[in-house]
Amino acid sequence: MNNALGGAFSDKYMAVSPADDVEASGHLDHLTLRKVALYVLFFYAITPFEFHGEDSSSSSYGLVLKCAFIFAFAVTLASKRSYIENKSTIRLLVGIILYFLAINLVSFTDHALLVLFLICAGIVISDFTVGPTRKELADILAVYLVVNLIGLLLDIITQHFYGTSYDFHHLLIPFSASRHTIEYGAARATGFQIEPGDYATWVPLAVMLRNILMRKIYSPLNMICVLSTVLTYSAWAIVGVSGYLLSVAVALVTSNELKFNVSRRAVRVSLWILVILIISAVAAISLSDDVQQYIQWYIDYLEFRYSSNSGSYFLVAIAYQAFMTSLSTMIFVGHSVAEDFCYYCKGTQLGFWAYSIYRFGLIPSAIFVIYWFARVRRSFGIAYVVLLAPIFISRVDYFDPLMWTLIGAVLAEANLASNQDEAMPVDAEASTEVRRLVWRPANAGER
Repeated sequence: MNNALGGAFSDKYMAVSPADDVEASGHLDHLTLRKVALYVLFFYAITPFEFHGEDSSSSSYGLVLKCAFIFAFAVTLASKRSYIENKSTIRLLVGIILYFLAINLVSFTDHALLVLFLICAGIVISDFTVGPTRKELADILAVYLVVNLIGLLLDIITQHFYGTSYDFHHLLIPFSASRHTIEYGAARATGFQIEPGDYATWVPLAVMLRNILMRKIYSPLNMICVLSTVLTYSAWAIVGVSGYLLSVAVALVTSNELKFNVSRRAVRVSLWILVILIISAVAAISLSDDVQQYIQWYIDYLEFRYSSNSGSYFLVAIAYQAFMTSLSTMIFVGHSVAEDFCYYCKGTQLGFWAYSIYRFGLIPSAIFVIYWFARVRRSFGIAYVVLLAPIFISRVDYFDPLMWTLIGAVLAEANLASNQDEAMPVDAEASTEVRRLVWRPANAGER
């Protein structure tokens, strides 16, 4: 029995009686069900959906359902712990609640309550990015990435090889409807997301959070998932892929691990680069006409997207003009949830930064972002600054729980690293170097 369980319960279940076997088996089933529940709840808590023709951010029913999923996930994840351990999480949570209530006190609505709940839920979940639940949360993110990658590949296969467009998003979320579109003669794959742009947005965000948990930028799964966003033909994919590859390059140059393992890492990286270059050269020579035609089609497609009256550029331009018109009203203090700078805009066209400034104010938002990136630079290094820089322009709502989990995770990790510094008797000059070498999660293996 002990061998069958991989030694996981050897300390507790040493007896070999049938009763003990039944008890151990029941405990294992409970753990397995808990993991499956976490995987499922996380998928539904993070994946955007449309409810009665409106997306989950604008529909009150959609927000209620989103809150229910995120609450169930947080409760299941917290089954091993009943309180918040990290002081930075408490400070961020209290600060957001007080400031949000102050802004929305006059016109506090049910919508505002749901928005505040999602922000707080994301911050609370970020507390589980440190401690024994770190590896569990990293595994959940890995499953989420693999599921989305499988969904995208299935969508591409059915479209390009079988000539049919199947709604995989509707398959997993029956009450929601995805937007399969054919633009410029090409069907855009969405996978299990509502639309291609959502895949190109939420998959990189999940990768970034997994990078924080692993304290390692590169892993095969992360790289594959980020590169897969290009297959959605989304403009945001270019930003996400460029930022990720640049951060990997910076990490290779500045990483302390590279300095101490230069021979092995240099050989491995060089071989991978050589193999990629050879494969690319052979493919370019043998498929030169097809490659050139595809590149030209992709350039024409981007021009179409940014020049048509229904493309991304047109919608962003409308939202940007409305935002700049209202900028003078949000310098020091933000606006309540009942207000909006663009009532006729479709979705979060300008991304997280614009709506955060509008809700929390320009100066408070700028101060927080500067402080946050300073913590990133001090605790993780310049490569993570490059990696995380695109998140504030990503097209997510200002109350998206995954975004606030990512924001809170950085502060929680930074606070833990600072505590490690205070506990180690090292001089100021060696403090940063020792922290980066010593402070590493025990289970942050590369996947």
